[in-house]
Amino acid sequence: MGDRHVRLCGLVAIAVVATATAGAYGAVLCRNRKTGVLSLSAGVCTKKQTTVTLDNGLAVTDSGLSAGLPAAAGAVQLAGADVATTLAVTPTTLDSFTVTLPGPGTLTVTVSGFYLIDADAPGTTSITVKGDLGLCDTANDSVQCGNTYVDLWYQDADDDSDVNTTPAFTLTRTVAVSGAGTRTFYLNGQAASPGQAITLWGDGNVAPNKGPTATAVYSPATLLVTRP
Repeated sequence: MGDRHVRLCGLVAIAVVATATAGAYGAVLCRNRKTGVLSLSAGVCTKKQTTVTLDNGLAVTDSGLSAGLPAAAGAVQLAGADVATTLAVTPTTLDSFTVTLPGPGTLTVTVSGFYLIDADAPGTTSITVKGDLGLCDTANDSVQCGNTYVDLWYQDADDDSDVNTTPAFTLTRTVAVSGAGTRTFYLNGQAASPGQAITLWGDGNVAPNKGPTATAVYSPATLLVTRP
């Protein structure tokens, strides 16, 4: 009886610890009808099992397990100017990153950094040009980008490339995740016109504070967002 009590207490402790990682159903302590083996079940016991009760008749359950998987976050540095650049005037992949997901939920990804459009003005005349960047589902694409494929305007005050500025940009996408697995996002862009490259600013080598940064935040909950 003492050993059985110790085993029960241990499994109850396991049930409490598991609240942060179990699936979408509460945990139930079950005993195999034939072997007597105790185990935790996500939901209800099978036909080959019976629900274990304490001496007071209460079933060992933990409704807190229904909270699902905990939130998680990660980040990676993307390529810089020596790699992520294009003269193409059609959507072209500058870099990509992959997020490994533990289960169904909501994923928000953000890419932030600096860009440069190489468009020197003739003489001392200033010009304003645009390029495009987007956070997309497929390579070399501007459509499957969750409305993030947008114009980036750049103004060059004169024809001296030494004083070109590097404007900041931020792209954010929130997507629903149906299950565990991987999700790849492509940072696509295109030049405004031939000869005016769009470039992700920064050192292509992995180094602190250089090159755009991609961040990902995962949570098991979803929200309804509407406007107006």
